Amino acid sequence: RYHSTQVSNEELKAISTMLTNFTPSQAFPALDLARLAVLHPDAASSGRQALWDGVIQRTVVLCNDPSGLEGPAVVAVPMLSLRLFANAFRGGPGSCRAATSHLGEILDCAAGQVKSSNKNIRGSVATLLYNVCFFLHQEKKGNVPFATQIVKIADGIIIAKTYETEALFRAMVALGTIVMDSSEAKDAARALFLLAKVEPAASSHTEQV
Repeated sequence: RYHSTQVSNEELKAISTMLTNFTPSQAFPALDLARLAVLHPDAASSGRQALWDGVIQRTVVLCNDPSGLEGPAVVAVPMLSLRLFANAFRGGPGSCRAATSHLGEILDCAAGQVKSSNKNIRGSVATLLYNVCFFLHQEKKGNVPFATQIVKIADGIIIAKTYETEALFRAMVALGTIVMDSSEAKDAARALFLLAKVEPAASSHTEQV
């Protein structure tokens, strides 16, 4: 049980070692373990920031360089990378700080997958955007980092017209949150004429969207 169990440094280092030593196409089982472990309160505690920094740094490389991927890994690696990043922003202070320090690269990974033909990858992009914006909103530290980059990803999701209802809803909530929190994001949204794009994109979905 999460509230009564602990995850040792050796166990987390084993995941990190797998990510480092396995070929890109073999790495996805380690990514699957990592995206589950990062939700564990003890595993993601403050003292584990350095471990998660290494895991996220390696995952960023795997996600942003798909050239070495083949077979099931072509879908599994980007999908699980995005889910790991999304979960890191829901984990403890150690994983949150590690993910925040690589936020620009994480968003690059999301931007590179916006037009994916795979439903699960598209859903992971939207969930990551949602979790990032929710985290930044909770932090309330004034200037929102990478606000323009976040808005551009949301714009890509909206104009793609391939996102399922739940994924589009999460992207809409993320966009609304970042625009309310950041004048830079609001200016970026205006420059992209998002006001004119949002309603047509939402009209074929549920009332909630």
